[in-house]
Amino acid sequence: MDEYRLDAQMGTPSFGVPQIPAKPPFFACSAEKWALPVAWLLGWLYLKLILIVESGEWYSGVYFTGHGGWTLNLAPMLFALVFSGGILSLLAARRRVGGVNPFHAESLLWLGCLLVVAAALTFGRCAVLGEGETTLLLHGYAVWWAVAATGGLTDGKTGGFVPLDLVCGIGRAFSGLVYFPVGAWHLVFDREKKEKQKITWITLLYLFLALIALMLAATWLAGADAGFENLLDRVLVFENWELGENVFYLILALPVGAFFYGLSVMKPNRKPSALRLANAGKLRQVPTGLACGVLMAFFALYLLFFGVQGEYLFGAFLGRLPEGFTVAEYARQGFFQLCLVMLLNFALLAGSMSFAEKTVKEHKLLRVASAALMGFSLLLWSTAAAKLGLYIVTFGFTPKRLLAAWALLVLLVAGIRAVVNLWKDCSVIRPAALVGGVSLALLCLV
Repeated sequence: MDEYRLDAQMGTPSFGVPQIPAKPPFFACSAEKWALPVAWLLGWLYLKLILIVESGEWYSGVYFTGHGGWTLNLAPMLFALVFSGGILSLLAARRRVGGVNPFHAESLLWLGCLLVVAAALTFGRCAVLGEGETTLLLHGYAVWWAVAATGGLTDGKTGGFVPLDLVCGIGRAFSGLVYFPVGAWHLVFDREKKEKQKITWITLLYLFLALIALMLAATWLAGADAGFENLLDRVLVFENWELGENVFYLILALPVGAFFYGLSVMKPNRKPSALRLANAGKLRQVPTGLACGVLMAFFALYLLFFGVQGEYLFGAFLGRLPEGFTVAEYARQGFFQLCLVMLLNFALLAGSMSFAEKTVKEHKLLRVASAALMGFSLLLWSTAAAKLGLYIVTFGFTPKRLLAAWALLVLLVAGIRAVVNLWKDCSVIRPAALVGGVSLALLCLV
């Protein structure tokens, strides 16, 4: 009898009953909640500092006379610092709840490139690319650094999946257009824990109306007294106090801030390169003999080309010009076409190595054909380099010639690594991307 009582008191254990896990919250940590208004602020700063810059502001471009003259424009550096600081703060807070470490070498490298390009715009050092192109480059470095810092790169580093990582990063950034309003709705209207609810829609509406009232008061007081208007200009720096324009900026900053929000809270890329390569192995359906035949057809084409134009092309090595050509005409004619053919050879080699049924390690003829193709590619590179070298020796450096030299440097690194990769597994895109990305950022300072 006592045993039955004891069993009744203890209860019957429930073996095999599935445990339903609790629904995870929308936000991983409180920092992601704070990221919503901060992203809105970033969107507003982007409009004021980068997209719609008003002349005459203290942060806009100011030309200083002196030896050669120089321009000081604080807006790009200010925004780069606020942008990177905001994302790093969010990632540091998320790291405490299992997030990625944003302070690894890859992240710091691209952050340095971002700040270098921002410094080039700040001090007006954009002779090579131009101000507009350098500004576009600033956006590219900002996106790529954010992808690297948030763990969006395959294997956590720049590698052979650069195009895929970039597309995924931009896609996640645009997903902020969905996550930002959903997050805001969850933050404001989630009433599951009423006792812990700090912010309600009534509170937000009150703050928004108070902000409009503050702008109205500042506008009317500035119109009533010139001294007060000057004080607002000096202390609050944004001198245009028209209500309509500022409200327009606040509304327009919402989608821009949503982009920054998606860029900063994206989930790490958990798919390693080994899994991506395993999936890509399903594409190996082209007969290896056919791939070798295609490569040999290109080999024959280049052999014919060099046989016909050999004396004309190799004249640059001896400093000898064809009859009827000036140095400028000889250097410019065919230079870009040679570089484009070399890029085409890279694409052809990558396609043959990716789609052929056997790898270059398994098929000797495919390796020989690939090596011959890259040999002609390096010969094309040397011809283009000789043309450019003759041009620079004769007339000196210009921004376009520096940019052409940068392109040849990247092509050379990729070409040499591609040849080595035929015999020994090594990365081709990573060294080319690192050399190209870092050198292009430094080239902006010229």
